[in-house]
Amino acid sequence: MLAKVIKLNNARGGRVSAHHGVQYIFRDGGEEHALERDVAGGSFNMELGELDLTDPLDRGLAIRMMDYTAEAGRLRNRFTSNPFYHYALSWREGERPTQEQCRDAAAHTLKALGLHENQAVWGLHTDRQHHWHIHVIANRVHPEKLSLSGPPKLDFLVLDKACRELELAQDWAHDNGPYVVIDGAIQRLSKSQREQLGLRKTDRAPTPGARAAEVHTGVPSLSDWLGQRAKDELLAANSWRELHKVLAERGCTLRLSGGGLVIDTKLPDGRVTSTKASGVHYSLSLGRLEKKFGSPFSHPDLSAAQPHPAKTYARFVDNVRAGTEPGLQDIPGRTGSTPERQAKREARALARKELADTYKREQVVQKQARSTLVSSMRAHHRGERLALRQELKAIKPARIAQLTAEHGSKQIAQGLWAAEAVIRRQELQKRQKAERTSLTKDAPHLDWLTWLERQAMAGDEAAASALRGIKYREGRQKNKGKNGFEGEDLDPLRAYAAAGSIGGAPPEPTAGAKKGFALEDARIEVDRRHQRIEYSDQAGRVRMTDSGPRVDVHITDADTIEAGLRLAAQKFGGDVFITGDVAFREQAARQAARLGVGVQDADLQHIVEQEREQIAVERTPSRPARPAPPRDPLAR
Repeated sequence: MLAKVIKLNNARGGRVSAHHGVQYIFRDGGEEHALERDVAGGSFNMELGELDLTDPLDRGLAIRMMDYTAEAGRLRNRFTSNPFYHYALSWREGERPTQEQCRDAAAHTLKALGLHENQAVWGLHTDRQHHWHIHVIANRVHPEKLSLSGPPKLDFLVLDKACRELELAQDWAHDNGPYVVIDGAIQRLSKSQREQLGLRKTDRAPTPGARAAEVHTGVPSLSDWLGQRAKDELLAANSWRELHKVLAERGCTLRLSGGGLVIDTKLPDGRVTSTKASGVHYSLSLGRLEKKFGSPFSHPDLSAAQPHPAKTYARFVDNVRAGTEPGLQDIPGRTGSTPERQAKREARALARKELADTYKREQVVQKQARSTLVSSMRAHHRGERLALRQELKAIKPARIAQLTAEHGSKQIAQGLWAAEAVIRRQELQKRQKAERTSLTKDAPHLDWLTWLERQAMAGDEAAASALRGIKYREGRQKNKGKNGFEGEDLDPLRAYAAAGSIGGAPPEPTAGAKKGFALEDARIEVDRRHQRIEYSDQAGRVRMTDSGPRVDVHITDADTIEAGLRLAAQKFGGDVFITGDVAFREQAARQAARLGVGVQDADLQHIVEQEREQIAVERTPSRPARPAPPRDPLAR
């Protein structure tokens, strides 16, 4: 469980309402300020008792009560800060808290923040794009004292500790933050201590713009590409000329923008994409480079420099879409070596290349169609401007004569006529600008990711496979710490309902024993849009999630791990990669050895060998001990 404080400002220092925050909590996923049909939510410390905030009338009452208390406190104490406090609590993927657990989590964190006596509302969001999470909005003004209370200065630390407490109380998996759980006890560790224990990320996070570009296009951003492929060359440059030359060889240009530097390059369709130079590496900021080179920014003439096509970002994007970019993993590695899997592998590669070629062809058609529309609109607008000029020229003499007769002065008439002509031209310009904007906005341009989603929904398996690969690639680093199995998925995403359908694994020795979870008893929910399948037990708890190249295990008991291994073995050709914490990986490796599932991780081979030796010992029949010869009582 993780907590996030959502900052609320009050720049004007005046009256603030809880309306927008409360309405956001009970929004519909794609439409802001609209109610969800099955939303869960509640309130604390309202004068009329706990309200049903799914009811618009109760929600309106809650907003008015919170606004009244906040305004009374502001008038009495003259504070200018925002009287409302907003934070969110997020569970891990696959965790499904009940309404009672959500309410307890909100109450526990409010008490930790010192806001347990104040008015507050909470609501649960279960949209598929995010993990299940609740939003909590609390009134910082005490309803009786009318004074500001809470939160403490280091509120993020308080919330992080409260999350660990809730994980222990409600039996959730532990997330890592400033506070960690070690041997059942909550401890606060420094950054260096967490790094030593492998509990803290050390990789530099992408900039918000770069991350947005990756999510929007389904391709690593320009910033990430430069950081991976050209960072060392850029940092080694000793002059502006060398820096420009390195970028030019990769089809990029460097320019000033505001107070910093921006790197531009072209995409395969000719559009330009950009990134901040400092987003590639902090040493590439304008100030640091000017200090390093000893001169202000300059742009030498590099017109003779030609980019190497194989080293450009456009070629990289094409290769990613075609699935031929080396080193960019849409899968964790090859698993299974049968001729059948090799044939599927080759067929998938051909289908992926044809998919990328189809997208290119559609882009060309769209570009030509848009060019035709633009040319037609330009000609139409040109004709409208010419017609207006001719119309104004034709009516000018009569209109000036009419205005002269009305006002008794030709000079005044000419001035009024000029104003009328300007108004007519401005009206035409405004309308034509709106039409041009509409054409640009409504042009049928589809980025790679949106196009893939459309094709996948239409039943294109190559597009669905590409979507699963993009999702795996984006979450590869994060998934290393999540319990699950990975492998090369060569078949369409489908549910495996029967454990007996999984070949290559020996039958369970204790087949007669009742298991806590088995594939044949699972409740299966298929999500075509997001390309995943959830396997739940009879109590409704999500045990596993199959997302193509990865099977996440959410409950780490022996039965769920066995079911996950059997499913992964069937999907990945009998071999798996194991990710997660140390205890899970060791347990899964031992169970894999007993099930005959191959483990590809080099660091787990010694555990697999130990378990195989133990299996051999267990299967070797013990030799009966030879009885001792009887003693002769007369022998002395």
